[in-house]
Amino acid sequence: MELSIIIPVCNRYEMITHLLESLSSLNYEIIFILNGICDAKLISALNTYSKKHKHIKILKLTVIMNYAQINNIAVRECIGRYILLLNSDVIISPETIDNLLNEIKKDGKIGAIQALLLYPQNLTIQSAGHIFCEYNNYHAAKGKIYTNTDSVNIKRQALTTACCCLKKELYLALNGMDEFYYNAFEGMELTLRITKEGYLCYCKSDAIA
Repeated sequence: MELSIIIPVCNRYEMITHLLESLSSLNYEIIFILNGICDAKLISALNTYSKKHKHIKILKLTVIMNYAQINNIAVRECIGRYILLLNSDVIISPETIDNLLNEIKKDGKIGAIQALLLYPQNLTIQSAGHIFCEYNNYHAAKGKIYTNTDSVNIKRQALTTACCCLKKELYLALNGMDEFYYNAFEGMELTLRITKEGYLCYCKSDAIA
């Protein structure tokens, strides 16, 4: 299996309906992580979805864990050579997923690559990767109006893992996300370590989510 898509699921059925539709035509492994889920409608939807599509795995955690912990568990469970970390509230197309996968496959120097994240209400940019200043970091270009451009790999020191494709081997070699962080900064910190290891981190401007 080339790719495993890892999706932590929050306790809101409405947040995942568009995502389930967009993933329905894919032939990759998809792992849903149920982390303290008690929404019966959501559980029913995922169970129905898993019966209709191949390569679906549902991990049900018995205790509530943080974002770093659940992703580390899922990466150890997955079978893909590459992983796509994906938040459940992201709206994405199969073309964008293939775009990210093909880019990281063709260049061994790329350690991680994220989609350009837009707010769907007004097509302003939510994240084009992380930029740093003294004592802080920000999502690059946040709030700017998106303009359709040619394909450009924008080099960043760190990325957001809301929609990010990585090499599984590298993720494991770096011991995954640092579980010290609790639902903030862990994806940014992991990709910053990837950069420090000499790999490239990119935001791909024509991979939209």
